[in-house]
Amino acid sequence: MIPGSIDEKYTIVEHLGNGSYGHVYSVRRNSDGELLCCKDISYSMHLQKGRELLRSEIEVTCSLNHPNVIRFLEVYHDEAKERYQIIMNLYQDDLLLYYRRMKKLGVQVDEQFIWCVLIAVLKVLAYCHNPLLHNGKAIIHRDIKPANILLTGTDGIVVTDFGVCRETVGGDQNMTYIGTPLYMPPEARYGKYSTSFDIWSLGCTMYEVITGKYCIVGTNDDEFDRRRRERSSGFPPFEGYSPDLHQVVQAMLVYDADERPTAAMLLGHPAVQRRIRAFTGNDDDPENGTETFFPAINQTIAQTICNAGKDKGDLPPPQAYPQPPSPPPLPPVKPSPQVGNPSVVDNVFKSPSSDDFIQESTTPLMRAVQRNDMAEVRAHLGDAGKQRTDGFTALMFAAMSNNLEAARLLVDKEANIIGINGFTALAWARTLKREECARFLEPIEGSNPKAVSV
Repeated sequence: MIPGSIDEKYTIVEHLGNGSYGHVYSVRRNSDGELLCCKDISYSMHLQKGRELLRSEIEVTCSLNHPNVIRFLEVYHDEAKERYQIIMNLYQDDLLLYYRRMKKLGVQVDEQFIWCVLIAVLKVLAYCHNPLLHNGKAIIHRDIKPANILLTGTDGIVVTDFGVCRETVGGDQNMTYIGTPLYMPPEARYGKYSTSFDIWSLGCTMYEVITGKYCIVGTNDDEFDRRRRERSSGFPPFEGYSPDLHQVVQAMLVYDADERPTAAMLLGHPAVQRRIRAFTGNDDDPENGTETFFPAINQTIAQTICNAGKDKGDLPPPQAYPQPPSPPPLPPVKPSPQVGNPSVVDNVFKSPSSDDFIQESTTPLMRAVQRNDMAEVRAHLGDAGKQRTDGFTALMFAAMSNNLEAARLLVDKEANIIGINGFTALAWARTLKREECARFLEPIEGSNPKAVSV
């Protein structure tokens, strides 16, 4: 790590987004004018455990050496301002934006492209999960999803956002509830994590890209669990795609983590081997963790991206990446000036990944809290305890806008609920420096062992 800040070597060009981790900027390197990305992560509100965890996550990502894994070009540690600044390449597209553009254009995502992405991500996971390559420790990503698979016109794919990855030393681990609920496997509910976690998430990701719909949806833990069991028991063939693709995706969505195949096993699957031979002209040894790069596959991905939608007219311009891994915005409303700070909700939740299902799972109580309408909050207290599809609750919205009056009404039913990235309402209040709500929630949620420490 480099002591100090990026100020001498880089000039900030544009603020791209923010999330629970901090801010993302495009920056220009002063020496040659190259446009890059900077992730600015503050730890000023973290407790000691959280600070150690953050440093460990950065060090784990820096240790990875794979052509399809995001690479930190430089990491700056500004101790005076209690922050890390991470310089990376700036990517313009990801798998989420790509498949949604195809869907909007009425174009089915090409099966050959899907196989290429699937094989490339499996190779990344086989590399990360192999303890022989990481000093005896397997590395679990824990947030594989379309938005974290970047697409480039030169290198094919790059897997990013290892900010929630963990090292494990054999077997399952009891860990913090972290990730994105839509892609979490059944065992995550109980804090049990192994490399099988990433296999389930990849299965959900491929299902979504193929069908254009989320694989697992629900509004609470019990409903999510029921839907996971349903998916695990089988689902109809993919219309317009081969039985082989259906078989491989189904294999990743086995409910029991111990029965789920490893990345290496999936790479050895006959259907996958047939595609590898078609792309490269050679068989692949799935146990060889150092053989991780298929130029032919990456070239196919890059070519598909460049040619995508040409027969349907010009595509909308891609958005700069990284985008904040945050939920979509609530519908715009006229805020009341009496209570809290509703503008923070819109600022935190700007994201390209808006989806009708998430909007449908937003309860009247959540909307009332967001617009600080206390009469409506009281009228809809029957909704207390419900989580949106992305894991958010009305209490979390109250904490983010520093609406102490709403927080007092909601705390009995919504305290200690874990949301996206392992955050409770208290974690949001701390992160956004909402001091009144943080002081109120501290004695209630401060000792939650499963929540992220900030």
